[in-house]
Amino acid sequence: MDRRTLPRGYYRDEGFEARQVVDIDIGLRVTGYRAQVLTNEAGQRFVAEFPAKVSRPIQYGASIKVHAVYLSQYQLLPYNRIVDYFQEQLGIPLSEDIERRIGTFLLKVISSVHRRMKSRDIRDSEGDSNARSPGICSSDCGTTKPTCSGSWKTRPRPARIIRAKTISA
Repeated sequence: MDRRTLPRGYYRDEGFEARQVVDIDIGLRVTGYRAQVLTNEAGQRFVAEFPAKVSRPIQYGASIKVHAVYLSQYQLLPYNRIVDYFQEQLGIPLSEDIERRIGTFLLKVISSVHRRMKSRDIRDSEGDSNARSPGICSSDCGTTKPTCSGSWKTRPRPARIIRAKTISA
């Protein structure tokens, strides 16, 4: 505070008032990886392994792929507009084959989710007591005991309730 702007008098310090500004910082982050290369006396080259997610000399990270998929599949933007957005607004140049790359990435994600769902269904049908709800007998006896000779239907699982916290400004 510029004390010259205050009226004449004596003042005591009572601390500070705090304010915050929450903002989104979108920008380009490049992470470089290096693999050590060794050559033995016979001239054989040995190269250390890169992390599994690093498969090319230069590639898009997961957040760029996810953002591009979001814009194309949820916001329904055409691919040329997505390329313009990344170049003009974010300063990230995208390759011309972004349509194929988004499709490939989306296919991998959907396949992964499908495999997980399928393995979960198999686990449920094998009688994993932790994964199944109690069943209901479809015969006339109406029992819920596993000793019943009727065919069983799995009860639907109750929906999970998710509580959100409200942050006041």
